[in-house]
Formats: sequence, C-alpha cells, structure tokens
Amino acid sequence: MKNILITESQLESLMSNISSNKDFFRKVLETYPNSKNILPFIEKVISDSGVGNITIEPLKYGSGVSLPNRVAISTNVLSFPLHIFLFTIFHELAHQLQFKKYGYDKMMELYNDDISVEDAADLMYGIEIVADEYATRKLRELVKLKLLPNNIVLPTGLYKKTPKQTFIKIVEMVKEMIQGLDYKNSEELGEKLYNALKTQV
Repeated sequence: MKNILITESQLESLMSNISSNKDFFRKVLETYPNSKNILPFIEKVISDSGVGNITIEPLKYGSGVSLPNRVAISTNVLSFPLHIFLFTIFHELAHQLQFKKYGYDKMMELYNDDISVEDAADLMYGIEIVADEYATRKLRELVKLKLLPNNIVLPTGLYKKTPKQTFIKIVEMVKEMIQGLDYKNSEELGEKLYNALKTQV
C-alpha cells in the first residue's frame, strides 16, 4: 500500500542510515513508505552489483536501463506496486553483475558487426531471462525474510514470452544509435547512450 504517510522527520531519520544514492532512496521512501525495512536489503544488492549510481528519472524507452556504472529506473515504474518496482530494480542490477562477469565490452558485442542480428537477439534473450530469474530470486528472499507479504504473486518477467522479432528490433535500434555516436571506450559509450535514452525535462 502506498497511501501510508511518512513525515519529513521520519524520512530524514531513515535517510541518515543510507550511505549512497540518497536521492534514489528518498524517492523510494516517499513513494513506498512501507519499504523502510527493505532499504538495507536493497542497499546491499546495489552494493553487491558494483554499480556506482542508481537514479529514478524519465526515460524514453522501457522501465529501466543498465549501463557502465549506472542504472536508471523510469519514473513510470513508481506507479507500480512495490514488489513490481523492486523486480525492476533487481532486474537492472542483475545486468550490472553480468557486466562484472563478462565485461561491458563483451556485452556490447551484441551490437557490433561481428555477430548477426539474429544471433545477437538470441544472446539478448538469454541475458534478459537470467536477469528476470535473478530479480524473482531476490523477491523470494524478501518474502522468506518476511519483508514482503507471502501472498503476493511474484513476477517472473515478460521476456520468456517475448517474440524473437522484438529482440531483433531492439538490437537493430541500439546498433543504429551506436553507429551515430562518437566514443572512445565503453564508459563514454554508456554515458552517450544514457543521454540518448533519457527524457530531457
């Protein structure tokens, strides 16, 4: 339930225990006051992922994006129930773990000319399924810890039912975006992609 009110002093008290990404956690608490007991869990997952910056802001496409040292969650996701919002965060953080495991340059090979669009779509499908599974596991941990009610229907993601043609279109779109960008390394590419994806307000 998102209609529980939280006072400014309660918010400040809760925020004093947060060591990083304070703007992100402030928005989470303001939107989901009943998430206060979940904050340490979220903060640990963020820390384990190695991401340097996580924000909530308007995006042109999708519910979130994971780039080198950055995760951006769309403001649209704030209208979702808490467990769906958390699923979105955990899904994007799973991509950060994939970057750590395989390297961002390796992940970006999906969009270069060394691999066919069809093969890149198949690889992207696998990457997204793993991220969905990770997000669902994190929600199960929260239920087990009694930080989420055990009667909620846990999301498992939409990617298993997403047709291959959708992935092909995504690969083609990103390839087109990258071809129009001038960059020297994956960090610079990530920042340019982020600027292309966010909505200017």
